[in-house]
Amino acid sequence: MSLDYWSLLIFILFALPLAIIDIKELRLPDFLTLPLYIFLLISIAIFNPSILMSSIFASVISMLLFYCVGFFTKPLGGGDIKLVASVALLCGYPLFFIALLTSVLCALLYYIFLLFKNKAQEPIPFGPFLATGGIITKLFILLFL
Repeated sequence: MSLDYWSLLIFILFALPLAIIDIKELRLPDFLTLPLYIFLLISIAIFNPSILMSSIFASVISMLLFYCVGFFTKPLGGGDIKLVASVALLCGYPLFFIALLTSVLCALLYYIFLLFKNKAQEPIPFGPFLATGGIITKLFILLFL
């Protein structure tokens, strides 16, 4: 099994508890987000150094984008910023934009569901959608690209 599959598996193993915690507590703890980011960064540096700079670029761009959105709208926290950086490392540049779009579309579908249940005022944890977007995009990359 290639490193890409192992990276996806590790990402999923971190993403599951992150999603559960975010759903229950509306937070993404550093003790999970930081090791995930570090693992992905080190694995790229060791096993695929040719994409290291573009992966770091994707990570920085995604963090800046989420920081700006969170600064002006306040729904995104530091955990979301760290998780989106990991998604960017997982998917790479420029495909992390597809992961972000997938995440937003999944969250939008969930919000529409909440509208029909008259619960649209509840806060929506974005971590599970970020993880889902990253997983779907990485699977697409592995299977079709």
